[in-house]
Amino acid sequence: MTSTSDEIKAQLKSAKICLKDKQYNEALKILTKVLKADNSNFNAYVYCAQAFSSLQDDDKAVKALKKAVEIRTDQIIPWLLLCKIYENKKITKDVYRELMNVYNHLLQLEEDEQKWLEYCKQVDIHTCEQKDQDQYIATFHTFVSSPVQFKKNKAAQLLSDLFMVDKNYASPHLETFAEAFSISVLNLSEDRDKRFKKIPFYFQLLFKLKKFQDLIYSCEDVLQVYDSNVTALEWVCKSIIVFYLGDNSTSLEFKSHPGSYYIDKLAECAPGSLFLAYTAHAVQLINTGEYVKARDEYLLPAVEMKSADWQAHFVLGKVHRILHCYEEAERCIEQVYKRLSDSSSLKKSYNMDWELAEVLCCQTSDDKKQQGLNLCLELLSENFASDNKAKSDVNRSLLIHTLRTSIDLENTHVYEQYINILEHVPAPWKLYIEAYQVIVCLYISLLLQFVFLLRNFGS
Repeated sequence: MTSTSDEIKAQLKSAKICLKDKQYNEALKILTKVLKADNSNFNAYVYCAQAFSSLQDDDKAVKALKKAVEIRTDQIIPWLLLCKIYENKKITKDVYRELMNVYNHLLQLEEDEQKWLEYCKQVDIHTCEQKDQDQYIATFHTFVSSPVQFKKNKAAQLLSDLFMVDKNYASPHLETFAEAFSISVLNLSEDRDKRFKKIPFYFQLLFKLKKFQDLIYSCEDVLQVYDSNVTALEWVCKSIIVFYLGDNSTSLEFKSHPGSYYIDKLAECAPGSLFLAYTAHAVQLINTGEYVKARDEYLLPAVEMKSADWQAHFVLGKVHRILHCYEEAERCIEQVYKRLSDSSSLKKSYNMDWELAEVLCCQTSDDKKQQGLNLCLELLSENFASDNKAKSDVNRSLLIHTLRTSIDLENTHVYEQYINILEHVPAPWKLYIEAYQVIVCLYISLLLQFVFLLRNFGS
């Protein structure tokens, strides 16, 4: 005989009374009948779990609650009961994993801010005990994009606070931390001093991730809230400079003001950062082809400042190279190397050794040419060892300078060793080397004829 809806309601009411009176076995008998009539009755499974839990049968209680959450995913009660059960158990790896899953659901479903913050504390406690920072990050990253404002703000605050403690720029979660900082530094409900301290960490993260366009937009957002914030102005200038040094073919965009506005603002607000402003101004001129003006009005004064760093010298070196002032370019690169450690990854990131090889090869002195050739051969050897033969622009340029300089120095061994690699290089470059070789041969031939004529004339 099938129970009617009213009968089921009556039975559930009776089971609830039994639970209240601590008649747990009697409650289970009634609930068994309910589930036979309706095996998807959410309340019946919850009441069963309460009865089993009171009878110290946690396994059956958990099984009933998991069935309940399958039926009603939007209800928090089964998760609260599961939380109580797991919190009373000895924390093994399996229990910890289940408990973290429970707290994830509690954080998703809880609407009361104070209770939500309490769950956050519990997640913090358990992940600290287990030394499981990855789980902590994964849990709160979910809420950085939450439509519920207090959850979004608090999750961003917790993650950004964590990064400020660890300062681990090698973390696999840098993207997550950057997202958290983007919310936290502009969250006006957070303590102002704390927000100010977070700003440089946020910008450094975006810089580390090479998200220069995002960094520009973020600096502008910060400057909308904190007018004349020197840190933001400095990072605008750093982004302009480093973006140029990375040989990017595109240009940075600005939302509120042109880049020159922020550069001038930095020069006005922070005299100690004037070298940054000057270098950024120079880069903007370089991007429009005004090399001489960039060098004379901004870069030469910038490198004379005590606070000038390697970037100003490197940009000046690039300009000298473009203007064929190779000896000056070499001196600039030497200044860069003095300011960087021998193991600095920046040397490889910005192809500094390649820059030095080119300016040495292009000088008139045979000694300098030989130094440049040796450096070209060393760099080509490293690059070819990784099976990147002539695939990158850097390799092609190194190859061209190697062949040109080997012709200049009449080093046929090096020339013959590398000329065949030109098969991997676009045709125009091969023609260029062949033409250069012909020109050099003609020059030598003409020179010999001139010497011969002079001797004849003398005799």
